[in-house]
Amino acid sequence: MLSAESGVFCPLHGGAIKEAAEYFDIPAEHWLDLSTGINPNPWPVPEIPAGVWQRLPEGNDQLRAVAADYYGSPYLVPLAGSQQGIQFLPLLYQAQGKRKDPAIWVTAGSYSEHGNAWAEQGYRVRRVACDQINQLLRQQPVDALILVNPDNPSGFRWPKDQLLHWWKLLRSRGGWLIVDEAFMDCTPEHSLCSELPKEGLFVLRSVGKFFGLAGVRSGFLFASPDQCRRVDKLQGPWGLSHPAQYITHIALQDDSWILDQRQNLAQSSLRLAGLLEQYLRLPCDGTDLFQTLYFSGAQKLYMHLARMGILSRLLPSTAQSPIGIRFGLPGGEQKDWQKLEQGLASFSQSK
Repeated sequence: MLSAESGVFCPLHGGAIKEAAEYFDIPAEHWLDLSTGINPNPWPVPEIPAGVWQRLPEGNDQLRAVAADYYGSPYLVPLAGSQQGIQFLPLLYQAQGKRKDPAIWVTAGSYSEHGNAWAEQGYRVRRVACDQINQLLRQQPVDALILVNPDNPSGFRWPKDQLLHWWKLLRSRGGWLIVDEAFMDCTPEHSLCSELPKEGLFVLRSVGKFFGLAGVRSGFLFASPDQCRRVDKLQGPWGLSHPAQYITHIALQDDSWILDQRQNLAQSSLRLAGLLEQYLRLPCDGTDLFQTLYFSGAQKLYMHLARMGILSRLLPSTAQSPIGIRFGLPGGEQKDWQKLEQGLASFSQSK
């Protein structure tokens, strides 16, 4: 897809290697994909028994128990990825007969599917800057505030105490706080999952990012017991496939791999930040799964790297944020790091 603003190749979401290969005429196997923020060293999926593929899902009780232990809360619903939860929430809000013209706020520049899901149901969505929410909440009534914490793609983080303060404020007005924690697995101590159940508080979690299993389409919604039951009804009897249940159930219990990954990803993210700062002479911010920079030359850097077969994520400018670029982590192979360094070095020399 092309950006309507500049005519630059700019996919709506990361991972568009097929489209990039066609646009830049570089075979797909020659690309280094840094556009997604997904762990490049995924959890090793074991052989799946044939029966898992042949049978319909047989209930989620065991998976729920394992997920409750991993995330720190039993108030959850397994979903076919957190994206399914994003799409369910406006329907849930609508079904409860909330105000006809509610004030729905999402953070500007964050994962676009949140705003899209509410807009598709006819709601007017206002996009607000991350650092302006506290001031604006004191001045204007809000019915639903939707955040990504840590934010994707900016890496902006809100302390748990701040989020709970906002939840109380919203709850006093009958409002909702929705927090997408897709990138929270590296820092579970900052999660709101353990604060459930609280009426009007919803937390989304994804298995795809930290575990590197985006194709499994597995995630969870945390909410009050009543809301969990409503979401169960919305998704029907077989919301999460049997193979996805099987893989998620085992992955969430792999404590050794999880601990190793938290350490390895933190080190890799620091290494990535160091490379970016070394060659671009600019500060960056992010999570243990990506680093982001905002600067006027982001589009030139994005295209320079793309012509070398390195796909990053271009972040078009908005009224609330400048143009930027996000980098996921190179994989464990040294050649991936070398390819990125060569691309950054050649861009730095060309300026």
